[in-house]
Amino acid sequence: MSAKAKEALDKKNRMRSLEIKSNARSGFELNDTLRVRCTTPLATIECDSIHLFEKVDTVLKPVCFTLAPYDSVPMMLTFIAPLKQGKHYELHVDSAALRDVYGVVNKAITFKMTLKTPEDYSTLRVKLIPFEPQARIQVLNVKDEVVRDLPAEPNGALFEYLKPDTYYLRMFIDANGDGKWTTGSWDEKRQPETVYYFKEAIQTKSNWDFEEEWDFLAVPQLEAKPADLIKAAPQKK
Repeated sequence: MSAKAKEALDKKNRMRSLEIKSNARSGFELNDTLRVRCTTPLATIECDSIHLFEKVDTVLKPVCFTLAPYDSVPMMLTFIAPLKQGKHYELHVDSAALRDVYGVVNKAITFKMTLKTPEDYSTLRVKLIPFEPQARIQVLNVKDEVVRDLPAEPNGALFEYLKPDTYYLRMFIDANGDGKWTTGSWDEKRQPETVYYFKEAIQTKSNWDFEEEWDFLAVPQLEAKPADLIKAAPQKK
């Protein structure tokens, strides 16, 4: 690149600003993590120019945080901080705190968020009958996607902080103990791990605790998958 072309590019970059976005919002989930995403890879991060505050009345109290490990050219910053339920927070990113690989820096920006409280959620305890120690129980959304995943417990797997929504249950026998469903293998003469579905949908509500006793052998496997999940299957990639 010629000196003249480089000067023109540098001037263009100085006129631009690095676009950054955050998942901070009102109604921030208790089990979520504060993140900031950039549109281009970052070259430098000035941590002293990034500030997290808890808002108490009208006073902003500094909150200590660390950044989770990231790649050498990150595009997303993940903040590890002791956030409290129901509290208000502000994330201040000073001007030029972030610089991308093209030399473009950000403008000063503030992100605000309020954490939810436990009363905004529901709790679901799922107890298998009979108890199966190798089972893993999964909570699914209406798109047949896994929302939560826990090993079975004699007193029931406890799913906390579920948003009010419609859910389904799936269970598989984790025969090899790796914590995930394993497909079959013709070469290894191995059958896929056995899967069971809870026949009905479960509708959760705010500040709601529910216990479900699941006799997973009561309905034949081929008949148990809810019709709504069967309809959702073709939409999955």
